[in-house]
Amino acid sequence: MDTLFLGLALVFIVSYLWYVSLVKKYRAVLDALSSMEVSLNKRLEPLTALLAQTPGMAAPLAAEPLSAKGAEACSEAADPAKTAAAIQNSPLEPQLVELAARIRALASQHAQAWLPLMPPKSSIAPAEVSAYLESVEQVNQHLAAWFASISRLEMSRLEMATEPPSWQPFGQGAPLEHSDVYEAETPMAASARYYNAAVLELNTAVEIFPGSIIAAIAGIKRMPEYAAFKAGVAAEHATR
Repeated sequence: MDTLFLGLALVFIVSYLWYVSLVKKYRAVLDALSSMEVSLNKRLEPLTALLAQTPGMAAPLAAEPLSAKGAEACSEAADPAKTAAAIQNSPLEPQLVELAARIRALASQHAQAWLPLMPPKSSIAPAEVSAYLESVEQVNQHLAAWFASISRLEMSRLEMATEPPSWQPFGQGAPLEHSDVYEAETPMAASARYYNAAVLELNTAVEIFPGSIIAAIAGIKRMPEYAAFKAGVAAEHATR
């Protein structure tokens, strides 16, 4: 009897400790998603500052849930007629205004993908996370094209300049420091790595016995990786 009691007590203790470990890993995934969202908003800030100089494009640009008024402003800014008018009256190069309009529309869509995951959510569906990560990747790809374009423009202007200019590529408003444009790159990459590492730990714990049984009882599911970022890192290492 004592042996049976000790065996059951040991099973209970191990199961409880595994459950606590699963919850901690699940919370780490939620924290990583929040960190990624903060980093994405940080990455959007330089573009927001530049769009504030452009007539018709100064509506808030942030990957946050928008009010009805904010969503309407983003919708108007993404309208082709509004974009055409902004191009005619803008100090920005036309292709950059068009790209900015696409980024604005994607940021508005991204806000809807983030809404189901916003803290203090204690439980999220893997499908919602997958939709969010796809949205993040779309915004990131367009932002990468934006930063590459302004970098090329700055290089061409530096080549033509007789004196080293301040970082003010579009000729109006307060100068924008070069570091302001690129300083958000590293935090975004770090957040993506943190998320993938947290997901790997969670999925491993869920798949290993007795974690699979405990996770099924607790309703904790495997989470999707940020596959696009992982593939990008692999491709970068392959070219070195």
